[in-house]
Amino acid sequence: MRFDQDGNVWLTDRGYPHRLVRLDPRTGEQKAYELPDPKNGIHEVNIDRTGMIWLPEHSGVQPSNVKRLLGFNPKTEKFEQMIPMDPDNVVRSPIKWLQSLAFDSKDNVYVGWIMGGALSKYDRATKKVSVFPVPTHNAIVYGVVADRNDNIWMALWDSGNIAKFDTHNNEWTIFAPPTYPGQVRRLNVDARNNIWFGIYSAGKRHGKLVKLDQTTGRMTEYAIPRQNASPYDVSEDPDGNIWSADVGGSAAALWKFN
Repeated sequence: MRFDQDGNVWLTDRGYPHRLVRLDPRTGEQKAYELPDPKNGIHEVNIDRTGMIWLPEHSGVQPSNVKRLLGFNPKTEKFEQMIPMDPDNVVRSPIKWLQSLAFDSKDNVYVGWIMGGALSKYDRATKKVSVFPVPTHNAIVYGVVADRNDNIWMALWDSGNIAKFDTHNNEWTIFAPPTYPGQVRRLNVDARNNIWFGIYSAGKRHGKLVKLDQTTGRMTEYAIPRQNASPYDVSEDPDGNIWSADVGGSAAALWKFN
């Protein structure tokens, strides 16, 4: 879920029919908007600097259907954009769907194919879509963020790598952490442009919180003091602490790393 500039919360309802929901946390009032194709899948939502709401289509019950980037205008309360994100069939798979998305400083939209192993870019100036396959086998893109230099970073769930896409020259760099292989989801960037992510499914090894210092290229790992730790996502608070929701152990947990 995401906050807009007016303090409203926008979230995805993945029950059928799929809906986009706006919640006013001051009054508790909710309003739901059924998707253009309510069976085509929905997972994630994000909001650009103009206030437009963006949703990539996920699997739904139609995993082989064309998957689009949906743009919802909260002023008109209409889905004004329905953009196919692989118009030239670059991802050569009959079953493919989108998940995570991020924006660069020009509000171009980057969406990862969690099933399909690629990154799509919607150029806001030209209205064109470009598709860039991740240069590893069976890449499962589970989390997409933009850093402060307009690089796009992705967590590769299948291998435990993270991938950097340089939007200035369209080149890839793949990073393997010291604890490898493992599984990674939903990385993030801090105020100093460092990349943080969690590792789980590490066998008898501890789950890890990892920091990639972009200045030095060095990765530092911190063992998570929970049995079978399974961090889902990570996020920095205003004081520089890293927080994560952890679904492992004997119970789900929320932890803070100073």
